[in-house]
Amino acid sequence: MSTEQRLRVAAIVRNRNNAVLLVQHFNRGRPFWTFPGGAPEGTETPGAAVVREVAEETGYAIEIAGVLCVGALITDRWEPPTVEIFFRAAPLLHRLSTSGSGESIIDARFFTRGEIPTSFRPREVLPLLESSLTVPFVNMMFQMDDA
Repeated sequence: MSTEQRLRVAAIVRNRNNAVLLVQHFNRGRPFWTFPGGAPEGTETPGAAVVREVAEETGYAIEIAGVLCVGALITDRWEPPTVEIFFRAAPLLHRLSTSGSGESIIDARFFTRGEIPTSFRPREVLPLLESSLTVPFVNMMFQMDDA
């Protein structure tokens, strides 16, 4: 059992019609829908990671507007719980790839709130979609003086 904390980022991308972008994964023999996202690679910042993940999984470039919430993702896939940052974002480029580049992604598209599939996870975030709350996300640089 690993005690290393994990970090995951996800994007809540809304288009002009207020529909939200979801990706469909196929994992453990069944499909499910979720927000595009994944884990930062190497020294990648969370903001850079979410921009990259959305581009890889959907073909969209996005602009981050801030953070909707931070949560603990509890799953049988990872131990301990993974810290997940949910970013609010807007699409910049309108070129959606429905094939997805992730090996488990089989579809990507926008859904209105009433159209979100029952297989969507994590359901705990759905009530927050109606919130206008956005917390700024800031990349901070801190350098120690040599003296």
